[in-house]
Amino acid sequence: MNEFTERYNSKSNIELLKIIKNPRDFKPLAIQAAKDILAKRELTPIEIENHQAELTRQWKDKEIERKDRFEQRKKLISKGLNYLDPINPLKSGITSTERIIRITIVTFGFLSLYWLFSRIGDFVLIFSGDLGVLDFSVALLVLQLFLPPCGIILFHRRKPIGWIILSIMLIIPTTLSILNIINTYKYQAAENSLTTLIVSFAPSFSSSLLAFVFNGGFLFALCRENVRKVYSITSNKMYLIIGIVIVAVLYFFGGLL
Repeated sequence: MNEFTERYNSKSNIELLKIIKNPRDFKPLAIQAAKDILAKRELTPIEIENHQAELTRQWKDKEIERKDRFEQRKKLISKGLNYLDPINPLKSGITSTERIIRITIVTFGFLSLYWLFSRIGDFVLIFSGDLGVLDFSVALLVLQLFLPPCGIILFHRRKPIGWIILSIMLIIPTTLSILNIINTYKYQAAENSLTTLIVSFAPSFSSSLLAFVFNGGFLFALCRENVRKVYSITSNKMYLIIGIVIVAVLYFFGGLL
């Protein structure tokens, strides 16, 4: 008799057989206690055989259930991959143009989702009515929240407006990065207490350069002829959009120079 004997006395014969048949899952004392209890119950060979048959059936049922769960997970994963297949940039057999489009969708789709979740507090303020009368600034905030994901969806659906929205989203930060880089050199060339204060609040040269490379790189990819053809964007329309956006950025932010 050991510490497990009293605890196992209330267990059924099948439960005790489970303990005996799974020695890796139990301590030696626990297995010995199960054997001793079964011996005291003086089961007939037929009873032992019936219990073992029931135990085998339970194991088979569990195995079938485990396989069913595995197949369900496998089907779920397969279904999810099928949904993601149209935007999978690593899929073999697609053209370089399609790969560029998919990389853009995945990259900016993720950034748009991150932007939405990071501004969840703004959603609450807008829809709770705490902002009071909805003025132009609120409308601009709503536009900033919903325009990027809408642009990505339209870009994914190969709509020209999707290309235009995404391009505008890239032209603006690319132009601002150039302005910041110019400002960095401008204020470094004329160091005084005022310029030092201005530079301390401005983006660093490295961050501006990184933003320029990232946004400018994607903008360059979207402006390639093979990509523009997918969205029916002519070169004249592309130059017009770029020119208008740059002029607008310089108009509103040109005072930084």
